[in-house]
Parts: sequence; structure tokens; C-alpha cells
Amino acid sequence: MKNLTKSHNHIIHCSAFPAVILEGPGNREAVVGQRSVHKCRVFGSPKPKIEWRSPVLTGALYRYTPLNAEGISELVLYEVDKKHEASFECHASNKYGEASEIGSLVVREFVMEI
Repeated sequence: MKNLTKSHNHIIHCSAFPAVILEGPGNREAVVGQRSVHKCRVFGSPKPKIEWRSPVLTGALYRYTPLNAEGISELVLYEVDKKHEASFECHASNKYGEASEIGSLVVREFVMEI
């Protein structure tokens, strides 16, 4: 700070926290043709960057949302198929640290009971 005099009073509060995962994606089940929603809740300051990782995302119909005000990011897979059975990693990072948590998806065939 520059040019301060006795009449200048300031309180500077600086918070710095590494990225942590408060709630990971967990293990999910879906039926062929449905959508599957995976959530990851994170905290950190500065706000962490989220990256979803899985080998099945290449070529899959999906979208993910960046962190909302509650610190939640969602990965949504559309029209799941048996080929989407895999693990999914939520990776959070900021300049003070990083964290990852893995969940999985099991895809079941639709069975109509008579």
C-alpha cells in the first residue's frame, strides 16, 4: 500500500484455502437409455477449478456445469449405455492445492415385470 497516513484505517482480510472435496460423486446406477447425474461438492479459496475425468467421456453425450454458488459441479451423461459403465473422477484444484474423488456408474438393462 502506498501513501498511507494516520487517518487511513483499513482491515485487510485474506483467505486462502486449498481445494477440498466435501462430497464426491459416489457410486450410481442407471438404466440403459436414461441419464445419469454425478455431483461433486468442493470448497477452496480461490474458487477451485473442476475437471471431470473418465475414459468413457470421449464420444459420450454429456455436459458438466462449473461450480455453482453452493460449490457443486454436476456431470450429466445422457442416454447411458453399458459402454458408459466406468469410474468417474472429480478433480478440484486451485493455486493452494488439489483433491480428487472417484465414483462409479453401473448401467442396468431395462426389465419389464409382468
